[in-house]
Amino acid sequence: MDVVEAAGRLFNFLAARDTTFTRHLQPGLSRAEIHALVDPTGVVLPEEALQFYEHYSLPKGYQYIPKYPDGRGQPTFYGIYWMMGLEDAIEPNQLNWFRENYVVEDEFYPREHEGVAGWVPFLQEDASFYLLDTFHASNGLCPVISMPKAFGPEIAFVSMAAMFETMYDWVNEGVLAVEEGHVVGDYEGDPVKVGQIAVRHNPGIASWECMAAGTE
Repeated sequence: MDVVEAAGRLFNFLAARDTTFTRHLQPGLSRAEIHALVDPTGVVLPEEALQFYEHYSLPKGYQYIPKYPDGRGQPTFYGIYWMMGLEDAIEPNQLNWFRENYVVEDEFYPREHEGVAGWVPFLQEDASFYLLDTFHASNGLCPVISMPKAFGPEIAFVSMAAMFETMYDWVNEGVLAVEEGHVVGDYEGDPVKVGQIAVRHNPGIASWECMAAGTE
């Protein structure tokens, strides 16, 4: 299943239960529009990312629109993370701030870390991110890195499609819930079942293998 099919299946599943997140989704951009936004940054998006952004877009700054009339909450996508639209993700100040604060100056992310110039924020919560690792893309597929603010980067999903497939199986099989239109964080489910499903789509990822084995 490619990234467009995998994302669409998950988005439809969420929308059937609550549109708090999915109501913000918009049709994607043309390749020319994507390149006009991304090329000046020096990032080269792999085919998988290009296909995703051709089909799905989010308004700039949508994540700051409150979920509730009284101004509370944000329309998150996965746990406490909101999905970033391409325009927000590759905005020069965003990329420069991210690289300077979380790669150059912080001891956890050394300046020489290979491929840092190819990291593109995809999901964000304050100072924690899931990043597209465009530098290590292979056969058009783009790994997704987890980078909590207290730890160094590690691969969480072997591709964007694998991320959406994993999340779909979590909610479809009842291992994780859908709350207020988003997939709850993986920490809210049985860790062994969460890990077993993640390993199904992301073989070789040590953190998921440990969860699946009950040894984390």
